Amino acid sequence: MTPQQYLILGVLALAILLFFTKWISLTATVILINVLMFFSGVISMGDIFSGLTDSSVILAGAMFILGGAILKTGAARSVGERITKRIEKERNVMLIFMLLACAASAFMSAIATISILVPIAIGVCQVNKEYRLPRLLLPIAIACSAGGMITLIGKPANLVARTLLEENGMGTIGFFEYAKAGIPVSLTIILFMYFWGYRLLPDRAVNPDREIKSTAESSESSKTKQHLSVLIFSLVILGFLLESITNIPLQITALCGVLALLALKVITDREAFMLVEWPTLFLVAGMFPLAKAMISTGTADLIAQFFVNLMGRNHSPVLFLGLLFALISILTEVMSNTACCALFAPIAIAIGQSLSINPASLVMAVTIASGCSFASPIGTPINAYVMSYGGYEFKDYLRVGIWLNLLSWGVCMIIIPVFWPF
Repeated sequence: MTPQQYLILGVLALAILLFFTKWISLTATVILINVLMFFSGVISMGDIFSGLTDSSVILAGAMFILGGAILKTGAARSVGERITKRIEKERNVMLIFMLLACAASAFMSAIATISILVPIAIGVCQVNKEYRLPRLLLPIAIACSAGGMITLIGKPANLVARTLLEENGMGTIGFFEYAKAGIPVSLTIILFMYFWGYRLLPDRAVNPDREIKSTAESSESSKTKQHLSVLIFSLVILGFLLESITNIPLQITALCGVLALLALKVITDREAFMLVEWPTLFLVAGMFPLAKAMISTGTADLIAQFFVNLMGRNHSPVLFLGLLFALISILTEVMSNTACCALFAPIAIAIGQSLSINPASLVMAVTIASGCSFASPIGTPINAYVMSYGGYEFKDYLRVGIWLNLLSWGVCMIIIPVFWPF
């Protein structure tokens, strides 16, 4: 092992420790690991800031604005209230909310999605006292995580995986490529929650009569702005679908959407900047230098070789796939799913090259598994978001989440080898 490889392994271990313990913020962790690598001569000043100009980061930033505009104008609230207005039975209400959350979080920030659905769910419980918040909010959070597995922009980790594959000359991932695994996983999760998981949810009483500050400001926003925000968002998604025909990059299409929002004065410049989740963008951009350094110094190959030697070369690719998925799904319960993906996708690529396994199949396993944060309140911000509103305890997440993780693992073990053959 070279001194640089020792250094990268040390930085990697430190990053995992800090992501796990959260002794310092995610942003501070990203800054620390980049500063350490710079002073050690592993990366240059240009490498530190290279991630900020990456196409994935630009796309994520634009989508924060486009999705946030729908919330800001009150369009999302109007749609949600109309759909849930006449639904009867608590289980059916849960199903509708899960479908809404899953569909919305496939195209916009999960935290933005849940911030609009939680107030609506509380309002439903205020109108109908028979409905219990603990049986609505956790399913919404679960569906938000599941929805993020469906599209390229569903969660930042998806963009990270695409960038790493492209940079290593292993192809790319289309806008709906993740849907091949994401839709079966999401449907399995929703069906499980409707027929069985609903019974595992806590049945305790929680007072819904509290003030909720919603992201939406429908009373202050004109219907024109609502309609324009929905129209622009829809046209952007249409542009994504036609990428192979128009040859217009996704980030350019998204930026055109942002331009339309600003030009038509649906939102102001200041509001656009406020809608961006800067810590998430900084995390995505800041982890690229470490991922690149792991590959350029051969550290990813070293870890992959250790993994291969540990398991032996005669084991089937399916076994590696299953073990990798299980490892990531455990780590993502206590780490940022974006960090998980950024740290282990390069290792997955190196393992694939070492064993002559299609790296895309292993990267897909890492990406999907990194979104399976169901069994812990700290696995993802959306799980933490609903904790106080629903009066949840750690065991409530664990009771439901273990089953969801196992189901996701089982579905992906079948789906991934079919669509991304070894």
